[in-house]
Amino acid sequence: MIKVGDRWLCYKDVCMNGNPKDIAYRKGTTYISEMDGCLTDEDGNKDHHWSNVFYFDSFFCKSVPPEVKVKESYCSFKVSKLLKELGFKSELYTVYYQDGTFEDAQIRYDNSEPDLILAPSIWVAISWVWKRYGIWIEAISKEGKFMYNCQNHSGGFLYNIPEEAIEAGILRLLDVYTNSWR
Repeated sequence: MIKVGDRWLCYKDVCMNGNPKDIAYRKGTTYISEMDGCLTDEDGNKDHHWSNVFYFDSFFCKSVPPEVKVKESYCSFKVSKLLKELGFKSELYTVYYQDGTFEDAQIRYDNSEPDLILAPSIWVAISWVWKRYGIWIEAISKEGKFMYNCQNHSGGFLYNIPEEAIEAGILRLLDVYTNSWR
């Protein structure tokens, strides 16, 4: 349960032996485990052991390190270009130029500009394919990796992150059906 390096956010003060003055963990503070099964407390005790999972869960939740940042995943140039050919329309700030250069612009573009190709997020592309063609694309987990699934057809390759799998699914779907959809 508690592993070395895990970060835990305390959401309720933990008092030892029922003494409200003896606070081992303070609400709103993140604590880091330096030993398996233990969580370093306010006094710096690295071996403060927690054996009762249910009791522990009533005071702590797992915390994400502050350096973890999530950013939007955009479709590749190839997928974006194919979407434009199939009539993808929207107003976005993200575009590709004809040479494949990506830009997060300060103004909104639509796909009417001949030299620009809209760069939708993966999730916008999934939604557009669903609304236009009634086909849902998703990533499924297999052996710690990901593969795409669309209309119960799964991609045979394993990808490191869900976005890669979904991008492959969108590309496969658009490549296979491009001629019949136009």
